Amino acid sequence: MDDEKVICSKCGCELKRIGNVLNQFQSAGWVTSGFNQQGWDQWLGTVCSKCHMIFCEKCRDVGPGNCQNCGGEIRPATRSFIKGG
Repeated sequence: MDDEKVICSKCGCELKRIGNVLNQFQSAGWVTSGFNQQGWDQWLGTVCSKCHMIFCEKCRDVGPGNCQNCGGEIRPATRSFIKGG
């Protein structure tokens, strides 16, 4: 899974892998143990919750907002939000 590529739907650029953010949340004390690790892998970018377009940080700001394609809500590019994830 570490070598999985996530590609920007707009420019075709590969998103930089951030890692599994659940580990970071647990070590910071924000989340208790017992959560499933799957779905917490994250890449530097965003994904639309409606049309599932993926955007790198160059094609769209990483913060919240709406998709420029369909108007859907933008989410962090985590495995749980990427279609098929």
